[in-house]
This record gives sequence, C-alpha cells and structure tokens, in this order.
Amino acid sequence: MAEALRLASRACGRTYPNPAVGAVVVRGRCVVGRGYHRRCGAPHAEIVALGEAGPRARGAELFVTLEPCNHYGRTPPCTEAIVAAGIGRVHVAAIDPNPLVRGRGVRFLRKAGVDVRVGLQGDAARKLNESYFKLMRTGRPFVTLKIAETVDGKIADADGDSKWITSPASRALVKAMRRRCQAILVGVGTVMRDDPTLLPARGGQGPYARCVLDSGLRIPPDSRLVRTAARRKTIVYFNHDRKKKRQLLEKYGVTCVKIGPATARGVAVDGVLDDLGRRGVQDLIVEGGAHVFTSFVRGGHVDKVVVFIAPGIMGGTRSLSPFLDIGAKSPEGVRFRVDDVSTVSRDVVITLYPRVTREGTRGR
Repeated sequence: MAEALRLASRACGRTYPNPAVGAVVVRGRCVVGRGYHRRCGAPHAEIVALGEAGPRARGAELFVTLEPCNHYGRTPPCTEAIVAAGIGRVHVAAIDPNPLVRGRGVRFLRKAGVDVRVGLQGDAARKLNESYFKLMRTGRPFVTLKIAETVDGKIADADGDSKWITSPASRALVKAMRRRCQAILVGVGTVMRDDPTLLPARGGQGPYARCVLDSGLRIPPDSRLVRTAARRKTIVYFNHDRKKKRQLLEKYGVTCVKIGPATARGVAVDGVLDDLGRRGVQDLIVEGGAHVFTSFVRGGHVDKVVVFIAPGIMGGTRSLSPFLDIGAKSPEGVRFRVDDVSTVSRDVVITLYPRVTREGTRGR
C-alpha cells in the first residue's frame, strides 16, 4: 500500500476533478503490476496496474489507495475489470466519499466473491486527497492559508509594502502550489496595494479562478486582475452593489457575485465557500491580507496553513501582522498542530493543521 500511495502522489494536482489514486498488483511476494491515474479521462490506476500484470493478475492481490469505482463515467467501472482479471483479494485504503461510488464498489466486489479489506493506511490515503474528501463531504473547498512573513511575524511594512519578503525559491514554490489549486483568493486591499496577477508557475494553465473579496467593488479597473479577466477566470465577491462599477467590471470579463445582504462586516466567507463549492472548486488558497486571514480563522474555515518565514526582522509598531483580533477566548488563541517543517533556500516553511478536540471540533 505504501508503494500505491507513492504512485498516487505522482498525480497530485493533475487529475482534477478526480482524486489521485495508485494501485499495485501482488502475486505471492512479487509485484506484477503498478499504475496510477495520470489525468482526468485517462485509465484509472487499477486498469493500468491490471494491464501491466496481465494473466498474472488471476488469483493475485490488488492494493489500491481509494475504493474502485462501480459506475460509468469517462471510463468503464474498475470493479468489472477487477472481477474479470480474476483478482482474489483487494485491499482498499479508503472508501470513496463520492456519492456515485461510496461503498458501492466494495459491495459489488464482495458480491462477486472477491475478498475485500478496507482501512490499510486509510489516514494517509485521505490526506493525499484531502481537498477531494472535503468537497465531497461538505460541498465546500479545502482552504489553505498561505502566509509569507518575517521572523517577527510581519507581512508588510508601515506603508503596506509586502513584496518579496521571501526568497525567489519560496515564490517559485508558491506558484507551484497555485498550479495545483482551482481558486486563489485575496482581499481588495491586496489588489490595490500590490496589483498581483496571481498566476501559477510559468507554463501552467491552472484550471482555477482568481477571487477577490471586495465588499464595495473598489477594485481598480486598470488592475492586472481586471485587465486579464477575459483570459483567466476572475471572480469578485461583493455585498454593496455599485451598478455602474459592476457593469464596467463585467465588460472586462469579471464575474461579479453578490453574497448576502449589504452589511458593514464585509463579505460573508460562508457564502463565498458555498459558491466556490458549487463551481466545483476543491482547493482554495487564501493569500491575504490580514483582514481576510482573520475572517477565515474567526469563522473556523481554515483546513491548513502554510507559513513561509524569511530570516529577517521588520520591526516597528506600525508594521502589519497576518492577523487582527481573532476573538480567541484563551491566551493560547486558535491552536494548530505542526505537520511539517522544511527549508526552501534561506526560508523556513511550516505546514500546520487545526487541532481537533475529543469532541471532533477544532479547538481554540
């Protein structure tokens, strides 16, 4: 199963909207077939592995990271191919949360006389496709906060300048992260201050949308996001309608979406996530600024945080921190657990996940 997971990891970010899946066929002590799902529309991992195994698959064991499908989509059901190949036992790491699959693949195989065992390295399999699982279970995308800051926790100086805090290598890694997601979100303040393009790595097409939280439609028509909206999906979420400004943005190709009634608290994050979920977005990267980061944390909408820490100190009482008042009721604030610590060039990269209490909720 570890080998199947390794194979599946090769396809992460390349199979949308499908999950990344790996499969291994074992006969006796010998691996006779390997495969992974390379892209949407291509043969599934099981089919590739069975094809490599050929006649040696009869009576063999199949290790697969996600429950085999039992319905017709762009490709035929994998369950039928497994039975036809004569596989004697199937090890499934995790049940597919997709309503079209959920449990049906396992039931079909068992009715056909195949010994099916579920749960081997299930946590690793679910983590590999964490965004897919989140969308299927909740109808909302998996939210990652991406923060670039100095050692003293500053994301911008007193004038709001936040460009190039981290190294070129870190910025290249961020562009690679963008390439794997379907949507990137920033606040209108970031657009007005930095005029970003929010593009992925060079040559990456990225089937994603660039999103802006902009309660009053303040985004400048001459910003790079607006000027390139006809070529790349750009969504502006607002709640105070300015008809003429909205019509002007729409002429440029911007999709303007009103979320809820007009309020002084800004655009409701819940509504934004619901809208992105309906659009099929699995992975959402939130890149700032402080008001946006704070809104997501306060609402309990954060699934992961990736922090790039540059080895510098900005200092100053007016320098900007990544968060405002998050409303925490304890000195510890909102707690996370460290999942990974690495270095990229001169920077430190920390990956965090929300801590979960015994009751299954995210603890503060």
